Amino acid sequence: MTVGKTQSGAPLLISGGRDKHAIVWKLDLDDRKELLDSDNRPYDWVVGKPYKALHGHNHFVSCVAVHSSNNHFFSGSWDKTLRLWDLTKFTTHQRFQGHTKDVLSCALTCGDRLLVSGAMDNTVRIWDLAGNVQHSIEEFGGWVSSIKKIQNGKDTSLAIGSWDNTVGVYDSEYARNRTITNYDNAVTSMDVDSSGNFLFVGSKNGVINLWELSESEETKEKKSIDTGASLHALSLLVLKKDLESMILLQEKLLLNILLLEILLVFQLHGMPIKITSLLDALMEELEFIKLLINRYLRMDFINIIKIIYYFHIEIEMKKNIYQRFIWL
Repeated sequence: MTVGKTQSGAPLLISGGRDKHAIVWKLDLDDRKELLDSDNRPYDWVVGKPYKALHGHNHFVSCVAVHSSNNHFFSGSWDKTLRLWDLTKFTTHQRFQGHTKDVLSCALTCGDRLLVSGAMDNTVRIWDLAGNVQHSIEEFGGWVSSIKKIQNGKDTSLAIGSWDNTVGVYDSEYARNRTITNYDNAVTSMDVDSSGNFLFVGSKNGVINLWELSESEETKEKKSIDTGASLHALSLLVLKKDLESMILLQEKLLLNILLLEILLVFQLHGMPIKITSLLDALMEELEFIKLLINRYLRMDFINIIKIIYYFHIEIEMKKNIYQRFIWL
């Protein structure tokens, strides 16, 4: 499953399934339909509907990836092939043939000029968009089940997960520069945070391991989460609107903290200033930002931890400034 945009800028979702189809879904996130249970309580929402079902593969569609232009997307299948689809005409533009067994994973790299695929033949193939193989990686001891592009500033690398219980991180020349061992469990899925610093690795046994990708070749495990069930897919979802709201609240909260500190300084010097209304407003914002944080934590807790971290650093800096001000 992957997400993109229509020509008008509206969000769309593309999925593949065991019905051998790739389905393009139109999403309406602002006018979602609430679903109620037998007690008339909301339990879910309908946010979109199927728009186009595309048939071309003759086996399960196992992976999809959308081009950054949003004009095309790619699909991989258990029929050992990949396809490039035109999102304006909803037709196949190019077929990619070369894997000898079922294709499991695909991703775009090199400015979306190259397609990377992994398969049950234990190989990775890098294709140009005309369907020609430009490079192959054949050093895996198991199925290549997941491929993720890691963008860290201007540096691009690939994380490639396999059923040989490892994740290999490859540079732009497709040389492996580090290996993450996944504790004797097959890697089934992965995702990376927007900064490119943290890699989430999902295993067949249901455990998600969070790894920090430092600038050196050292890789640190930061957290392990046991879902208690077999894990087949893993995705990080960032709600941009919520993040923007939090940043605005953060700035407003900082401003109010500064005003509050100034008022307290004046009070310490015997100047009678009422701060009750400011305190009330501050507490309301703290409650609201806490709700947003709780909602956001379920989706990308690393980014929010960074925001909170810098938020506290900024507050401490301001406190130091005011301490110096008091002693002047």
